[in-house]
Amino acid sequence: MLTRGLVRTVRGGPGLSCSYRSLSSLTQRPRALLFARAPGPFSLCPLEYGRVSRRAMSSTEAVQAVNGILVQVLGSYPVTSMAEALAYVHDTTGCSWAGTIVGAAVFLRFGLLLPAQVTSQKVAAKRVLLHKEMDSQLIPELQRATAFLSKERGWSEEMAKKKFNRAQRLMVKEKIIEKNCAASKLFLPFMIQIPIWITLSLAVRRLLSVQLIPEEAIMVRFLELSREGTMAFPNLTLADPTFILPLTVGLGFLLNNEINASRHHQDIIPKGFLTIAPNIVRVFSLWMTFVATIVPSAIALYWSASSLAALAVTLIAMSPRFRALVRIPKIPEYPDKPYSNVWINWGNKLRRLRARFQRNKE
Repeated sequence: MLTRGLVRTVRGGPGLSCSYRSLSSLTQRPRALLFARAPGPFSLCPLEYGRVSRRAMSSTEAVQAVNGILVQVLGSYPVTSMAEALAYVHDTTGCSWAGTIVGAAVFLRFGLLLPAQVTSQKVAAKRVLLHKEMDSQLIPELQRATAFLSKERGWSEEMAKKKFNRAQRLMVKEKIIEKNCAASKLFLPFMIQIPIWITLSLAVRRLLSVQLIPEEAIMVRFLELSREGTMAFPNLTLADPTFILPLTVGLGFLLNNEINASRHHQDIIPKGFLTIAPNIVRVFSLWMTFVATIVPSAIALYWSASSLAALAVTLIAMSPRFRALVRIPKIPEYPDKPYSNVWINWGNKLRRLRARFQRNKE
């Protein structure tokens, strides 16, 4: 009875009055007007059930919001610290900004990525040898022991299978700890290089953000970057007009990806997701080439130097002499001549593509 006599009035401005005499009218009209717009451009009153009218954000406000987020990211501690480290190296060594950026890229790639690459390949080789040992020695012994105990203690087939699986898991875990070859170490290069690459790119961007961060130190660095480029791109604050840097970025990423995808024997090239991953990197290389054409030359220069240094690290880590020097275990699946193997796999891939093209043409 009380709900039927409910009277509610919403006042949103001069001349506005919306009232509901009973709740029964709401149940009969689920899309009834529950709110009305008050006069004036900024007077808001809910208009319909479940809908609120909002003033559309202008393009200027959207740009200001994005700039605000970018300023917060560029002002974060890791980015600020990296930018200060670059400025310290530049001021201490007396190198130009082009030399400082290239030197930082090469140092980080060889100082951090190469040891991580060595650790990852050691772990991969140890896991391959561990699986061979498990398949040839440990698993057969465990199967014989399980069969003996199952017959002695009268286990059912299901119980024996559970005991075997549990013992196998414990054995694998103990062997992984013994040989120090946890699977997470396989991804150590990615876990190191991606955060550093992003942070250093943002650090260089901070040194160029004279409009977003109107500080005297940033203005000084901006003027230095505008004069301390190289012959092809003397002004590092502008995009590269020669397209040398964008092409170098794309080719560096692409060559590194193709070499990693073709360095093994053709019959043991990974399948499944590891076959899709190179295609993802190929698309990423094209996208990075486009992005490098619109960013300042200082950022494109770092990306170019970083991609070429990563390519050099990959080629060095493939060398059998280097692998023996850093004591990476030798496995039968790894080719004795990895560089020749890359050329052979590339030639086979081109012949397959040519044959497929001819079939489609016919």
